[in-house]
Amino acid sequence: TRRSSDLTRPGHAGLAAFARTAAREWPATVCRAIDLERAARPREQVARDLARELLAGGLELDVGLPADGTRWTIAAELEPAALSVPLVADGVWVVTGGARGITPGLAAALAARGVRQLLLLGRTALGDDPHPDLDGHALTRALLAADPTLAPAALREQARQIERAREVRRTLARLTAAGAAVRYAALDLCDRPALAAVLADTRATWGPIGALVHAAGVLADRNIADKTDAEFDRVLATKIDGLR
Repeated sequence: TRRSSDLTRPGHAGLAAFARTAAREWPATVCRAIDLERAARPREQVARDLARELLAGGLELDVGLPADGTRWTIAAELEPAALSVPLVADGVWVVTGGARGITPGLAAALAARGVRQLLLLGRTALGDDPHPDLDGHALTRALLAADPTLAPAALREQARQIERAREVRRTLARLTAAGAAVRYAALDLCDRPALAAVLADTRATWGPIGALVHAAGVLADRNIADKTDAEFDRVLATKIDGLR
């Protein structure tokens, strides 16, 4: 395991993953992430620790070097007991990432551990479902019959939007059945006024926020050398600007 860094600078958390990705894409290049704690030590001592790691360290891609002289790496395996961390169930838990993807299982685990107030934030709008009994090709045909002018891309997107909304509703129903009070808000995390309004309303209705799980993410998968600035910015904005 690695020691946590300055939590006021969340962008640093992604640098180690970036190094691991670069190491896979450029196997002939040595690329590592070394988390080196400066503390109040002189520069010469910090430089010696870094040089010693580069020359005599192991092959791990992620290494943490605290100021106390110890060396931290990511454990290959975790004992089950290591996963039984204390959980503070009081207050409102805010979970970004909506109610799709990995979030449903995460929220269900929190509810099973005693969390009783969950605010889920996502981008999927919960509009009306015009054909609740149809899915797949049957849903697509029904949408096209209702509006024959729909282009293929727009038709597919409309069907996907309905299916995404259904997934969110199923998640909310499961969490409610598990005994949790659940609220869902559709918004862009980078929209500060909209986010502030939702959080203010939640505090006024339920009370203080006790914990945050930031699971929101946008995919723009491409090799580093091929990724555009726009793709990079879009992915980073959701993770970093959204967390801020």
